[in-house]
Parts: sequence; C-alpha cells; structure tokens
Amino acid sequence: MNARNDSDAGVCVVDRKRHPADCTNIVGVEPGPAAPALAFMPPAPNPVRTTARMPFVLPMAEKRVELGIYDVQGRLRRLERFGPMQAGSHSWTWDGRDGRGEPMASGVYFARLMVGTTALRQRILKLAP
Repeated sequence: MNARNDSDAGVCVVDRKRHPADCTNIVGVEPGPAAPALAFMPPAPNPVRTTARMPFVLPMAEKRVELGIYDVQGRLRRLERFGPMQAGSHSWTWDGRDGRGEPMASGVYFARLMVGTTALRQRILKLAP
C-alpha cells in the first residue's frame, strides 16, 4: 500500500486514490497467501488392484461432501458421504468394493467428488487382484 499526504488539497492519496483524510492513521494490510482451491488429486495407485487413496483439498469448511464411484455407463456403484469437514487436506481409501461390499469387476470407473454444487472427477482403472 502506498499512502501519502497531499497537504495542499487536504486529502490522503492511497494507492493513487484520493481520500478526504489525513494519512497519519492509515494502517497497511498486506495481502496474505491465497486460500487453497478445491482440488481432487488423481487416485494412487492407478491402476488399482486392491485399494486406492483419493486425496482432496477443501478450501473452506463444508457441511456436506460426497465421493461416488461410477461405472462407464454412469451408474453409481458406491457413495460415501462425509460432513461436516474442516478446510484442508483429506483423503478417502477405496477398497475396490461397491456399496453392498461386493468386489467390483476389472474395468474403468470414475470417482466424483461433490462439494456443494461443484463436481470434480478422476478416472480409475481397476485391475483384478
């Protein structure tokens, strides 16, 4: 922040904008680090034989977060609901099973992270154990 008095005009100039005040009481606040963005990182390992860790980052606390596993036809095979969750780094480990606890067949699947109205996706290749 750049502030200076323009005593002839009786104004304070802050970052090239004129304000009818004295600059002696101006306190500068420097911008802090940017808040992390919502992120859904690739599952690891991928391809997966037994379990895959799915890391994600929440930029702020959320009341409801969902992570679903979908087959290539778009059918929901498993849904995990989390919440409330604090801002920061999180992860969920998929055990390769569907919502009934049955092992899922080898093939391509999609993980979808839903946070509010935002959906992020990652592709997963599941191999036989």
